[in-house]
Amino acid sequence: MAGSARLGLMLCVLAGCAAQNHQVDQASKAERPQDAPRDDTSAPYRVGFPDEIELTVAGPSEITGSHLVGPDGRIDLGKLGRVRADGKTTTEIAAAVAERAELPAAAVQVAIRAYRSQQVYLVGEVRGLQRTVPYQGPERVVDLLQRAGGLTSGAALGDVFLVRSHLADGRSPEVLRVDVQAIVSKRDLRTNYVVQPFDEISAGESKQSTFSRNLPPWLLPFYQSLVGLQP
Repeated sequence: MAGSARLGLMLCVLAGCAAQNHQVDQASKAERPQDAPRDDTSAPYRVGFPDEIELTVAGPSEITGSHLVGPDGRIDLGKLGRVRADGKTTTEIAAAVAERAELPAAAVQVAIRAYRSQQVYLVGEVRGLQRTVPYQGPERVVDLLQRAGGLTSGAALGDVFLVRSHLADGRSPEVLRVDVQAIVSKRDLRTNYVVQPFDEISAGESKQSTFSRNLPPWLLPFYQSLVGLQP
């Protein structure tokens, strides 16, 4: 009898934790706070192979339309030749195209049609399992997680990390803790870091999730009803 009571108490405690996790998951779907730090100081997106860009030229023009960045880092402008796009921002590409076409700089607009050259890695308790998602320029961790589908109900909100390898600059890797619960429930944005290309976001599994996976089948429905997974 005492064993059953202890088990019931443990289930209730875990149910409370899971309910809190659900509340934070719901809060993460709300609009970003107006006082959130801006990303203006972050490096803008730089195009690379095999990104696809959209050129819009004022007035009739044969170069208006979609252009794929080739393995040589250039886009094909037909009679105007190939213009380098690799490593450039959309503003810089627009200026280069305008110069090649002998047009005013304001006559050419460039937008990203498909992001393919850079990725962010998602590991652990993220919806859709481990995978890569396209890097689309300066974006904070929680915003990227929302775009990717969010964390699973079994994620440990205190066990989310941003891992930055620093392979390109030869520095030691960084591991930065992301306090998801503080970000979405307390609007404390200090750990809502700006994601960089090829960062890894890792989310661990909560104790209650691990516990539920090891419950006997006959007890699982009772536990799921406690944590709100069943009506």
